[in-house]
Amino acid sequence: MLAAARGPDNARIAADLRITVDTVRKWRGRLAAGGLGGLRDLPRSGRPRRISELTRAAVVALACQLPAAAGVPVRVEHEYVRHGALALLAALDVRTGTVFAATPPATGIAPFMDLMSQVMSRPEYKDAPRVFVIVDNGSDHRGQSANRLRDAYPNAIMIYTPVHASWLNQVEIVFSIIQKKPSPPATSPAWAPSATPCWPS
Repeated sequence: MLAAARGPDNARIAADLRITVDTVRKWRGRLAAGGLGGLRDLPRSGRPRRISELTRAAVVALACQLPAAAGVPVRVEHEYVRHGALALLAALDVRTGTVFAATPPATGIAPFMDLMSQVMSRPEYKDAPRVFVIVDNGSDHRGQSANRLRDAYPNAIMIYTPVHASWLNQVEIVFSIIQKKPSPPATSPAWAPSATPCWPS
């Protein structure tokens, strides 16, 4: 209708919009006969809707609610808000199964570099021709972090997992195991800050 208001004939409008001339003629005729109201959808055949708008809204609201406390366990996406969670950084040597870990006060580039220094200071990594560091796409692993790691350890090569696929990172299995285990007592030496950061598999 907007094209018709500019003056071209039906054939030109049909060619420009890649539709048939009959379609142009139909809608121009409906506008001429009924004005703007003629462009509204006509009543359709079939059974009338039996579910009211109120019921539809209630179903949508129910579907968007979290599960009941006594129902299915709540599952969270990886993009979550922390509420007092412990920051745990870990590095897994997939060849030996050795895990290096640290529990800094917070995450960030500096704690990540501290963990990598813990790993790369060992002769088996420091003297290796290449060390592939497989990480997800978190901000702690990109930009300045990647530059600092390359400058400090030229043999360390960052490899990024696909976006939203951090489960491909094998150290995520370690985190999954820890998450499923009961929390140890606060006095447990395995979790004390002074404990050795190297966890054998």
